[in-house]
Amino acid sequence: MGFVVAFVAAWFALFIFYGMNKRLSIVENAFVFLASMALGIHLSWFIVEEFKWIEMTKDGLSYAGVLLYRIVLFPMVFVLVMNAVYKLRGIAGQLLSGVTALASLAVLNMAFVAYDMIRYTKWNLFYETLVTALLLLIVYVLLRGFRKAADKRWAA
Repeated sequence: MGFVVAFVAAWFALFIFYGMNKRLSIVENAFVFLASMALGIHLSWFIVEEFKWIEMTKDGLSYAGVLLYRIVLFPMVFVLVMNAVYKLRGIAGQLLSGVTALASLAVLNMAFVAYDMIRYTKWNLFYETLVTALLLLIVYVLLRGFRKAADKRWAA
């Protein structure tokens, strides 16, 4: 059942992205997707494989759901948030979009724990949310730097 949750959530995020009025260009969306995917995969590798703070399931289909979450859904949520942040003018709306994304990812992590896809050993949902918020901030700073570099490149 965990795979179904991850699959439906990934398709839902892709559907929202397809239907939304995007503020970022294709290149910027690809940059956010790839940066968040690379950072998320590397961080989860450290947490799961090196530090053994989270145990993954041994069931193949459930593990495929976790991989679908880390490779597709997690970066797509970052892309949706960055589009919303650059679309909204006020700081309150930007923070609300970030908090909504964090809450959505926290609910998905709770579902994964409920379906025994992951088991927290020396980790918990608060740490996961804190690390995700830090990753959101890092990707935001990287995107700002990317946009400034692209503006300087095309202005010259």
